[in-house]
Amino acid sequence: MKKLLFTFIALFSFGVTANYAVDSKELVIQTTQDTFKKIEIKDLPTAITDLVKNEYESNTIDEAFIKEEQGKKVYKLVLKGKDGNITILCNEEGKLIEDKQASLVTEEAEESEVIEEE
Repeated sequence: MKKLLFTFIALFSFGVTANYAVDSKELVIQTTQDTFKKIEIKDLPTAITDLVKNEYESNTIDEAFIKEEQGKKVYKLVLKGKDGNITILCNEEGKLIEDKQASLVTEEAEESEVIEEE
């Protein structure tokens, strides 16, 4: 009888611990996800449009997004060109933070990061 009781307690404790670990993992995923808000292209600062004109001459801005990171604005731009799409990140002064080919980023991943403004 003692063995049965001990086995039940051990299995119950393991189930509670495993369930807690899953909940903790979900919480971490939710808090580390970056979210951008979609904005109008016409609302981009001149420094950013100048960056695109000078550094990405054969591309046009297809979509623009913004987020605040450590008190500073970060812009995410999807550029369309003859060689495909490029996604870039830059600050409001027009300084490039990141440049990646869109083939490395799936549309589903981008959609999951975006909050549409209503």
